[in-house]
Amino acid sequence: MKYVQSAQPLNNAFGYIEYSFDSTTGNLSAGANSGEIQSRFSNTDWSNFNELNDYSYLNATSYTTNNHITVYRNGVLVWGTEPAAVTPVVTLKAYYQNKNTTATTNAIQAYFKINNEGNVPVAYKDITARYWFTEDGTASLNYWIDYAKVGISKVAGQFIKPSPVRDSADTYFELKIDSTVGIFYPLSGTGDIQYRFSKSDWSNFNELNDYSYKPAAPYAENNRITIYYKGQLVYGTEPVTGANARTVTTHHSSVNVEDRIVTIGQVTNIYPNPVTGNRFYINTNNKTISADKLNIKVYDLYGRIVLNKNIPYAKGAATEVRFDKALPAGTYMVQVNDNAAGKLIISRQ
Repeated sequence: MKYVQSAQPLNNAFGYIEYSFDSTTGNLSAGANSGEIQSRFSNTDWSNFNELNDYSYLNATSYTTNNHITVYRNGVLVWGTEPAAVTPVVTLKAYYQNKNTTATTNAIQAYFKINNEGNVPVAYKDITARYWFTEDGTASLNYWIDYAKVGISKVAGQFIKPSPVRDSADTYFELKIDSTVGIFYPLSGTGDIQYRFSKSDWSNFNELNDYSYKPAAPYAENNRITIYYKGQLVYGTEPVTGANARTVTTHHSSVNVEDRIVTIGQVTNIYPNPVTGNRFYINTNNKTISADKLNIKVYDLYGRIVLNKNIPYAKGAATEVRFDKALPAGTYMVQVNDNAAGKLIISRQ
């Protein structure tokens, strides 16, 4: 009994378990059978299989024929139908959980993992991931890997400053897994990688102006963490370059586009700016807001309301605002409750 990995992905199969008989077993006589063979196999980490997507799986409670189990004599197929070949697809996705409950902190810390959701195995050594953020100062940076399912010693990080500087990111933290971990198989994951980093002087970061930042919440996909396979971007969206960064001032509000935070009223921050997706975040400590909901209005430059929502919020926490439909690129005004409106830019690449 041995496992054989297929040279290319097949329909509901990445490989097969092959059973063979020793030559001393002799002959299988006509009308006879091998007798019952009871076997089992598992993943080395004892993680679960989902048999419903296995080509040879059959939900049978008693012996029955199964033509999705194939039989060969002298290497020639004599029974059953092999699964068809399918197109190879490399699909890697990043999942993330912020461990900080406040956006102002002297250490950025998170849980992170990559899932191989494609149908081909890839080498760990060919994969890198980047978390994009603003350094908020000039002190040197340090990082720690506090836990990794693949082994703490197998995960390495480095800080790199992209040139030119990106919107909401003047630095990225790049993670890589050592080649000795081997092959990253389809429909599996790296498991949790718990990391943190800080500045050498332990001064605070403001995570609200970090491109890859998401507020504390359950584990979820984060397409602002980018993944590269053999140096090519295969997942996520990189921040755009800051060539168009500028400062804009409006009545009772200011927009520092390079910092990507809109400040409205007393202490109400709206980010990112420009918006490149279908959502933005609001963080407020505005003392004039006593209700448990925010009324969000977005206007186009003709004064037409393009978004009007009441959203539950907790003071001091980030609140997500999603557009009901994709808005054209351009300049808009956003108003929180009865505060003065501020400028919001929507960018489409």
